[in-house]
Amino acid sequence: EYYQSGWDNSKCKLMLGNVPATQGDSGNRWQDATCHIKPVTGLDEFDKFDNAHVGNPSCVYPDGTSMADWDTITDPTLCALKCLDTLGCVGFNINGGKCQLCVDRDVKANVNGITAYLKSGYAHNYPDVIQVQSAFSRVNGLFQMVGHKHGFPRYTGPNGATLSFERQAVNSDWAAAHWLQSDVWTILEGGHHRFALRSPGGSKPPTQSGWEARTDVGAQLPIDLWTPVAQDYTFLFNACPRGSGIPYNNAVNGGAVTRAVCEAKCNADPACRVIEMAGCSAGGCVGQCMLYRGSEGGEIRNGGCTTDGSMKSFLKPTSISKFARYGSAHVGKNGCAYPGGSWSADLQAIGDPAQCALRCLARSDCGGFNINHGKCQLCTTSDIKPLVNNNNLRAYVRTGQEVHTGAFEYLWADCPRGDAAATATKISDSLTRAQCMALCEASPSCNGMEVTGCLGNPADCGGQCYHFSGVSDGSLRDGNCGHGGDSNALWKLPAYTFLFTGCPRGVGAATWKQIGSSLTKADCMRRCDADIHCNAIEILGCRDNPQCLGDCYHFYGTSDGAIHNECTNDLAQYPGSAYRKLQGGSRCQWSLQAGKACGNTIGPLGKLTETQCAVAIVKNPQCDSNIMAWEPSTQTCRCVPKGGVCGASDNANWNLYTRRCGDTILMETFGSGFCRFDNYQVQNIGHFTEQQCKDKCKVMPTCIASDISSLSGNTWKCQLYTGSGTNFRLQSGDAKCFKKRFSSMTALGNKGSGRCVVSGGAQIGWISNDATDDYCTQSCDASIDCVAAETRPGGSGQQQCHLWRGAATSVTSTSQQGTTCWKKERNCIKAGTIVSKYQRGKCCQSFQQKGMRWVCT
Repeated sequence: EYYQSGWDNSKCKLMLGNVPATQGDSGNRWQDATCHIKPVTGLDEFDKFDNAHVGNPSCVYPDGTSMADWDTITDPTLCALKCLDTLGCVGFNINGGKCQLCVDRDVKANVNGITAYLKSGYAHNYPDVIQVQSAFSRVNGLFQMVGHKHGFPRYTGPNGATLSFERQAVNSDWAAAHWLQSDVWTILEGGHHRFALRSPGGSKPPTQSGWEARTDVGAQLPIDLWTPVAQDYTFLFNACPRGSGIPYNNAVNGGAVTRAVCEAKCNADPACRVIEMAGCSAGGCVGQCMLYRGSEGGEIRNGGCTTDGSMKSFLKPTSISKFARYGSAHVGKNGCAYPGGSWSADLQAIGDPAQCALRCLARSDCGGFNINHGKCQLCTTSDIKPLVNNNNLRAYVRTGQEVHTGAFEYLWADCPRGDAAATATKISDSLTRAQCMALCEASPSCNGMEVTGCLGNPADCGGQCYHFSGVSDGSLRDGNCGHGGDSNALWKLPAYTFLFTGCPRGVGAATWKQIGSSLTKADCMRRCDADIHCNAIEILGCRDNPQCLGDCYHFYGTSDGAIHNECTNDLAQYPGSAYRKLQGGSRCQWSLQAGKACGNTIGPLGKLTETQCAVAIVKNPQCDSNIMAWEPSTQTCRCVPKGGVCGASDNANWNLYTRRCGDTILMETFGSGFCRFDNYQVQNIGHFTEQQCKDKCKVMPTCIASDISSLSGNTWKCQLYTGSGTNFRLQSGDAKCFKKRFSSMTALGNKGSGRCVVSGGAQIGWISNDATDDYCTQSCDASIDCVAAETRPGGSGQQQCHLWRGAATSVTSTSQQGTTCWKKERNCIKAGTIVSKYQRGKCCQSFQQKGMRWVCT
């Protein structure tokens, strides 16, 4: 701060410490003062490691660079700025006093004379709690982080057991120096190293496979370590809990821990229903944890304990409500694959579905479970194999992982009838159930199907295939056609994903209305699917009925806006199940445009509502299925000719809608290793090809990444990841990670239809003589100043890529055979976001430069 008039014998004051949030208050005494805030240096975005270097075993330079590009830099601050402005750089070393940029995400320790800097969040992110299950029961249970050893987390668990990292170079680290002669993670209990995992330099986190056991001291394989899945606990009140459903004399003291650890302890205890946390503030809860045990459904009330808000009570989610139940079926279309590789005896001893559900919810790799002849059987997948009249098998699929995308709902062993099935079309005399379903899914007019031949082949059926069309949200009933159980009726489900058990609120659910009562989940979804403004639903009556039956509510707002749970804390409210309509992937979304409809249209197509107009346009072969014109005052519907363009005149009385169908979703290769980010959740969905695994994530709205590992024949183990994506990174391992990205590039016209015409000062530049469409458009998408991309025929059957960079007032295309113009359509980051100038995957219409960094405006 500089004071022109001076104060305390000085005009200049330096403020040390945290970056100021504001420029301060001028006040009366120092009204001629000026505040100057130092620019962000860039070094604060890196974690520092002494006597270590980025790169294990060595540093790999960013593509197209060499040591000569930066070895004159000696200041870590300038080296950090250089890394932030270099594509692919995630860390750097000060090696021999010189800057060295690296693309590696691992740090090698014990390297004297070198200082390593790695972007924050790129190192392994260790959880607060780890669950252990093994054949040696004394170490089974939760391990809580209590400190560090050699810079790695140290955990304590049951019976005084510890989980920690040991160095081979340290003689007192027995498991590393004398047993396996490698850096290891090890579990020590009763004075013996029972288990160990080789992890040179800490390259493997403790939750990876490959653990070894010391049988000479009683330890036995298998052993499985995993991060317990966080569940959505509901806040109850700022007081202690009481009630007949959670007797106080059954409460268990969980110790002084964080809320996350307290929840993990409650998750691991099937009888735990409520937690009470002390030491709560705006920053979270760290204090005494109490676990209140009881049976689901009993009374819970405010105990009236005096508190200033630092004591809070939270309700554990009802376990069985997180699952959809299927009778005469089992999870695992090709058999149940067990988490951890085995069906343990302790699981087989569980016969209560609610207790089995709790065990499944505690694992990130459990997709569902079966009650198989009265025994709990956890499975890694969430696919269902239907059976016939088998009362010894019941299947339960985690609703958080169940996405109704191109899926069908089984109705009954008979024919469908009603307004939604007004017209029946015989497709074939000889199709399996899967083939009949695939053809129905591909047909926009097909609402559902019936297939025969199911008594002789209950797994796949195989006979006559009928498709049914009619009013999409019309009535549906069992036609009682007397087929004797030989047919299966299945109905196409809208594309929705489960949100939570509660009430939707937020920008994406700003308003709502009740649509009906005594509706099933599928009925409520279908009515929302038929309403182009509906973003989400809430359906009641799901507690004891996986298909639900109760009041149906529709929610409206910004189509891609955030939706959160905002139910009251009244336990008598009994909130319903909330689902969000899938935008993108295999479904489409209509959006009202700012302008009015243009004059060159077909129609009128009739007096229709907006929803009816959208359906009519998609089904009309003469219409461009992605443009709709609708007049609110007369409810008149028009469309644009297929392959045509709008005329020059606008009509102020008409609304213009466009449809986007998810064809701009990309699955980009992030790197070699497993996908990781803060608080990630992962689902193993089975074995697929690389492309199939990417497509599975592409059509799942909550999936943000996928990875493949463990090749078996021609397919890979496929895992789908959900969560925020914060601090996205790689974890070392024999895997390949793909990250979902929405491209901002749209082709102008059909492929090969014309060159770019860019006005406003942009300059074209050639970047490749052998480029695919994806490479060219992604190169533009990743460049802040790129406004358009152009692919042209090159020599020897190759394709050139040219990028337009700079200011542009418009981007159009002309007709030139074989050349395609791609236009950047939208912003990808929020205003105010700070990025490096060439950071991959970011785009913005305008930027303001601040030093060597840029802020999106």
